[in-house]
Parts: sequence; structure tokens; C-alpha cells
Amino acid sequence: MNNDKGKLSDYFTKNPVDIKLSDIPQPVNVWDLGGNSSQMEKELAEAYEEKERYKKDVLNTLKNIESNTLYLKEMHVIVKENTQHQEEILKIYNQMFEMATANDKNEARTKYRKALDTAKNFTGDIETTGKLMKLIQDAYEFLPF
Repeated sequence: MNNDKGKLSDYFTKNPVDIKLSDIPQPVNVWDLGGNSSQMEKELAEAYEEKERYKKDVLNTLKNIESNTLYLKEMHVIVKENTQHQEEILKIYNQMFEMATANDKNEARTKYRKALDTAKNFTGDIETTGKLMKLIQDAYEFLPF
């Protein structure tokens, strides 16, 4: 191994390398690039704020989806728990969906009242009647007019 070391030093002795200090790259501080670190800090802060806004928007969207679809579970429970009254319940659901086909607010209100009247005459228990009326009201309030 010492022979190899000697050979290497002999090589550099016979073939000197001219290295100047100016040829060696100096470490760079990224905050000093362009001499405008406050601009870079501002851009990083803006990027972070944008990312946080995006996260909040996604979370709000998911919460809205959850709240807008809660009625589906309630509809399922009502049908499942009232097997002897399914035809009446499905008729009320159909009337709820018909509200969505209304061309204007007056037509929607007429269909809303018809669905409420049907729900008031429901022959099942009072708790289910209340749930059905709440679903009808929620569906009506969801309409765009």
C-alpha cells in the first residue's frame, strides 16, 4: 500500500496541478440569492398560505358533501323500519323528487304542499311522520329558487 502512495505522490510531483482559490466554488446561502431575501420570504409565505387555504377549502367541501347527503341515510332508515308502510313512504319520496322538476318557485311550492299533505296523512307512527315532513322541508329548501 505504501508503494501505491509513493506512486501517487510521484505522479503529482511530476505533474503539478495549478489550482487557484478563485476556481473553488464557494457555498451559497439561498437567502442571499439576488440580494432580495425579503422577496423570497414573502413568496414562501404566500405559497404556504395558499396551501393552507386549499386544505381548508377541501375540508369545507367534504363537510358540505357530508351534510348534504345525511338525508340519504335517514331515508333508508325510514324505509327499512317501516316495511308495512313502504308504499306510502315511497309515494312521499316520489313527491319530494318531483319538487326538483319544478320550473319555478310557485310550481315547487305547490308540489311541496302536496308532499306535506301526503305526509300528514301517513298511517304510520308520529315519529316517522315528523321525519318525513322534515325531509320534505329540507328537500324544498335545497331547491335553487
